[in-house]
Amino acid sequence: MDKSASLLAVVFVLVSIGGCKIVVNMPNTGSVVTESGAYLCEAGQTCEIDVTDIFFDETFIAKPSGGLLFDKWKFDKARPFDYLCGGSIEPCHFFTSYFEGIDELVALLQSDQKISLRPVFSKTLSPDAVVGWDFVYEDYLSANNPWEYQVVQGEEYPVRRGKRSERFELRPGDCGFNDCERTPPYERSEKAQHLETHSPGEGYWYGLSFYVPDGYRDAGLAPNPPGNACHCINLFQFVDHAVSPENWWPNWMFSKMYGGNFVARTFPTRPDLIRQKHFTLIEAKDFVGRWHDIVIHMNWSESDDGSMRVWVNGVLKLDYSGFTKTPEGKHTYFKYGLYRGGGPTTSPVVYFDEVRRDKRRRNVDIRLIEAED
Repeated sequence: MDKSASLLAVVFVLVSIGGCKIVVNMPNTGSVVTESGAYLCEAGQTCEIDVTDIFFDETFIAKPSGGLLFDKWKFDKARPFDYLCGGSIEPCHFFTSYFEGIDELVALLQSDQKISLRPVFSKTLSPDAVVGWDFVYEDYLSANNPWEYQVVQGEEYPVRRGKRSERFELRPGDCGFNDCERTPPYERSEKAQHLETHSPGEGYWYGLSFYVPDGYRDAGLAPNPPGNACHCINLFQFVDHAVSPENWWPNWMFSKMYGGNFVARTFPTRPDLIRQKHFTLIEAKDFVGRWHDIVIHMNWSESDDGSMRVWVNGVLKLDYSGFTKTPEGKHTYFKYGLYRGGGPTTSPVVYFDEVRRDKRRRNVDIRLIEAED
């Protein structure tokens, strides 16, 4: 963001919420302290801090307690300008030295309005780079073991950008609900898109990055797996919402084939619509031990005017024209994590980061975003 745009954003925030007081609203746990040590706000307190001149410069640090973690600074979509550092997971740095010489900003320091600062403490962390859509973990389809899904941070974990990534793991027997009744059982640990799904005629850009650690092993199935079982493990997929309970059709599944490449699979459960095809996106030899940046542009359609293009690590790997969703489905939603069938005996792990959706490529393509930083 250029300097003029940044200044405009600051003016808008301060006009909306004022700039003369910071109000630290503490939950009934933890504390907030400034790096300088000048201010301390403890559990259950509401602390007002005057900001009246161009010499204010403080960094606010959230201190969790009681076994909780600092997740982020509070953010409210309905009131995005009510909270200082809203949504950030970093210490909150606020300073006014650049107000000097800008009459509008200096005048705001004399106002009587307030801006809130509130830490969010939690037993678990939330991801710091899921942008443009919302997801829920499908716990009703999972065995809900503690290793199946975690948001992680720290030097021991791979992170594509920022400080956190999402870790998924499957172990033999990790099935839930009716997946356990299938023959053989299907196992999954996935997050599913919640609300604002996709309809025919819409076009979207999607981006995500994933990392499979060294040590990953393929797991084979019986020579002739039953039904639509695949010699593969699925990492992400687009799925049609059901018109009736039996019509949950995956449109596109992105899968590591056992003994083969990472591919995009077309309508894997609908041979009546189209002969299934596998489009190679990543060669097997390149699959593990590195981050892969995926960008997808999709035009959703039930007829031949649909299209999908997929870039992997900046290279166009798939350019498809034709229908992109089933005629029976209402809306299409996205899922990511791990999903497999056939009773394998391995325990795969995958990390996801920068899971994004937008109408413009520059807001989802992590390589373009990094180039603009």
